[in-house]
Amino acid sequence: MTPIVSLKGLSVKTAQKTLLNIGGLDIENGKRYIVIGLSGAGKSTLLKCIASLQSFSSGEIMLFGERMAKPNIYALRQKMVYVAQHEVLFNGSVEYNIGLGLKFRGVSKALRLEKIKEVLNLVGLAGYEKRNVESLSGGEIQRVALARALVTEPELLLLDEPTANLDPYNVQMMEQAIREYCTNNGATLILATHNINQAKRIGQYGLFIANGELTEMGQVPGMLENPDSPQLKQFLEWA
Repeated sequence: MTPIVSLKGLSVKTAQKTLLNIGGLDIENGKRYIVIGLSGAGKSTLLKCIASLQSFSSGEIMLFGERMAKPNIYALRQKMVYVAQHEVLFNGSVEYNIGLGLKFRGVSKALRLEKIKEVLNLVGLAGYEKRNVESLSGGEIQRVALARALVTEPELLLLDEPTANLDPYNVQMMEQAIREYCTNNGATLILATHNINQAKRIGQYGLFIANGELTEMGQVPGMLENPDSPQLKQFLEWA
C-alpha cells in the first residue's frame, strides 16, 4: 500500500544550523503516529514541512501518492489540516469560525449547520454555536480550533502539541475527539507532544526526534517501555 506521507532526504537548514535531517520516513494510511522529542528537536519543523507551511532545503515529500510541488499544493492542502499549539480564532461566534472553511468550499448553509453541530458534539461543545469566542476559556478555544479543523473531514491530521498547557478535563476531551475522529473516518494522525502518557494513550507508532534527526521509530507502547537509543532512554528519564 502506498504511504500517505513519504519523506526522502528531507533537510531544513539555516545559516546557523540544520533544523531537520531525515533520510527516509513512510507514514501508513489510517494509523496514529506520535512525534516526541525535546523542545527545538525538530518536531514542529517536521509537521510544518508536511503541511507545506515550511520550505525545505533539499529532499522530497510525497503526499497521498503525489510529489509535493507548487502546482498541486492547494489540492493537497484540501486533504489535510494543521493545528498549532496556540490557535487563533476570528472575532465572532463559534459557528462562524467553524463554518468558514466549509463556506469557502461552497458547502450550502443547511449542510454547514449540520456539520458544525456534529463536530461540536464530537469535541464536547454541543450547543456552543452562538457563543462568542471571546467568552471561551483557553481549553474551549482549543477544542473549537480542533472542531474547525475536523469539520472539513481531512484525511491527514497534523497536530502540533494541541493540548499543551490545558487542564486534564480539556486534554481528555481533545484526546477523545481525536481518537474517535480517526477511528470513524480512517484518518491518519501525526501528533507532536511532550506528554509520554498522552503518547501511550493515542499513539500506535512513535517517532523520536533528536537534534533534527529521526533517532528511533517503533510501535507504542513497546518503543517507550523498551527504548533502543541512548537519546530516547535519556529523554524518557527526564519526561
